[in-house]
Amino acid sequence: MEYNTIEAFLKLKRYIPSLASALILFVFVYVALRSGIPDFYAAAILMAAVVFFLTRLIVELVVLLADMLLPK
Repeated sequence: MEYNTIEAFLKLKRYIPSLASALILFVFVYVALRSGIPDFYAAAILMAAVVFFLTRLIVELVVLLADMLLPK
């Protein structure tokens, strides 16, 4: 039985939190530039940090479950 999605996720586990937080940062900065509301810059930094933490947590949980449940 092959687990291609989980294997690809495990290969990219170092980059997923950084990419997710960079995407959130880009979206918030874009919205701040388009709307002219400077509060979005602070929100961008805060949300990027929160997304980085949460995606890192999810990645660690997937790694833990993959190590315990998937055959070697």
